[in-house]
Parts: sequence; C-alpha cells; structure tokens
Amino acid sequence: MMASDSSTLQDRRIGYFMVLNVTPSMFIGGLMVVDGRGLPVEFRYTEPVEPSRIQQILYGAALSKYLKRDVILKTLISSIESRLDLLIVGEEHLLADDLSQAAQCPVVRLTATSNKPLLHVGDVDKISQYEFLMQLTAQSNPVRLQMKGDDRLPDATGVRSLPDKEGGIDAFKDSDVARFLFDVGQSLEVTEPVERVEKALRELSTELKPQGTRG
Repeated sequence: MMASDSSTLQDRRIGYFMVLNVTPSMFIGGLMVVDGRGLPVEFRYTEPVEPSRIQQILYGAALSKYLKRDVILKTLISSIESRLDLLIVGEEHLLADDLSQAAQCPVVRLTATSNKPLLHVGDVDKISQYEFLMQLTAQSNPVRLQMKGDDRLPDATGVRSLPDKEGGIDAFKDSDVARFLFDVGQSLEVTEPVERVEKALRELSTELKPQGTRG
C-alpha cells in the first residue's frame, strides 16, 4: 500500500465533478481538484448552459447526457492544470471510456452507503462485476465504488488503471485504484468533497448568466 505521509498526500490529485440543474433546461457544471488531505487545489466551473429550443428538439432524450459529458465535463477537464490520479463523478452514465481517455486517469463513481461496516479496514465486498463496497476507515460505513467499460488506459500514459473486472475481490484489492482509495481514505472522507462542489454551484447559479467557463 502507498505511503500516507503528509508530503505524499499533498501530491495526490482527485477530481470531483458534478452538474447542477439550475432549471429543467439549464445546467451548471463544476470540477474541484483536491489533494489527499481534501484541500482544494483547483476549482473550475461553467457558466449556466441552456440549449436552444431547436437543440432540445434535435437532440431529444440524449441532450442531457450530451451536455454533461461532451460539453461540460470535457470542457472542464481541458481547463484544469492538475494531472489527476482519479476522477470521481456523480452519475453512472459518466463512467465512459472516452472520459477516462480525456482525463488521463480512471473515472469512477463513489457513493456513501448505510450498509453495515465490513469486518476490517481494507475489506472489500463485491456487489457485481462493476461494483464493490470498500471499508476505508474503522468508524464509517463502507463506500460503494462503481466502474464501467475498459478503464485500463495505454501503458504509455503512466496513469493508474482499474483492475480487470473479470477478476475477484483479491484482484480488485491489489489494483492501483483500490490502493489509492485505501491510502487517501485514511485522511479524507472520500465522498464529502462533492458536497462542497454542489454548494459552490448553488451559490454560483444565483450569480451567473449563460455562457463559457470560469475558474
């Protein structure tokens, strides 16, 4: 397992992305990068994005996913200076191979649960091929990790990869993603920063008018 000294934790980079619906047809997105202690390193956000009526008609039911993935998230990823170790998203449809490539790191979904704690810190329970429960600390409920698609990026990128999803619990626990989360989980409540992103977006949504990207 990776060392968890303060200098190492300061070098960790975790991205937290979420999109807020200002109105049913208006979106504002934010991406906060924190270090392994949970301290913010960068924050980027978009101005509210509101598609035209013609765009709503042409894109139909695919519009929301298109805006969140291809317009908002990819724009924010390209705007940050940090090289991410992990990108955490709030919606399952964002677990896509092209987003892993764009972020140059694995993309996962992490959610808090009310499940009974697992027996020991470091324990993992496999829910399905794509989902695991992870016991990161002794005094908390396990967190739920979701992944999807082939998130193993080319070796040339040097980024961390997700485990072979055909493997079992031992293969997952030995993966870089699991080790990374168990490491930073000692000092960071890994599902908490997204709450800060949401609060910031709610505050910004009262001030901004539709257009570009800011930070």
